[in-house]
Amino acid sequence: MNRRRDFYGFIFIMSLILLSSPVFAEEDLITTIDELWANREEMQSVKDSIALIEEALTEKERSELYWRQARNYYWLGEKQEVEIKEQLEYYEKGEEYAEKAVELNPQCPDCHYWHAVLIGKVGETRGILQSLFMVRPMYNALSKVLELDNEYASAHYVLGILYRKVPRWPLSIGNLDSSLEHALKAVEYDPDNLEFQLGLAETYLARREYDKAREILEMILEAPVMPDAVVESENVKRTAEKLLEEHF
Repeated sequence: MNRRRDFYGFIFIMSLILLSSPVFAEEDLITTIDELWANREEMQSVKDSIALIEEALTEKERSELYWRQARNYYWLGEKQEVEIKEQLEYYEKGEEYAEKAVELNPQCPDCHYWHAVLIGKVGETRGILQSLFMVRPMYNALSKVLELDNEYASAHYVLGILYRKVPRWPLSIGNLDSSLEHALKAVEYDPDNLEFQLGLAETYLARREYDKAREILEMILEAPVMPDAVVESENVKRTAEKLLEEHF
């Protein structure tokens, strides 16, 4: 683990050195940032990515940097052991970066996606009353993602959760049929993603289609972890096991 940390620390230092060089290509910068994100289980890699992006933004504003910075602050809010107030600050900071990304490039699906995610996290952290006022902008951002790329699996996944969790009409847009529609599409476009499979199982549970839910939950427990998301896979497996104990 220390060897891997040293490797990504070396990447970060070299990137800062090269960033000031005119021969440092923009695509190399993005590659480095994504390599740091791939190692996000090491929180230092995320913090290094934040510093690298901030340095790059002083040279040139780019939407692909802003949405990646939003993604970083989302991760800090999810993974840092902090109080609710500080967690909310991370999410709000991420939302600001995502808004800037959308402003710079309204045709960028990733920009709208991370805007939607951060809107949702801010609303969720503030509490259900405030989050109800954020349902519509979150829905609009996700709809824009799918308008630009209908096979964007993560947007379908989040829409499936949104339709499942929020109150039904007339209070909000909650709809279990729509939740199932998007949960199925998320799995269709990315069947190996265990988070998407779990989302589908939870929608089946909400619809009281227990046999279908149980089949998916048992499959999740037997499936290999996602190599690029080991921690997330383990969390999904724990949740699946808990749901099986609760409902079956």
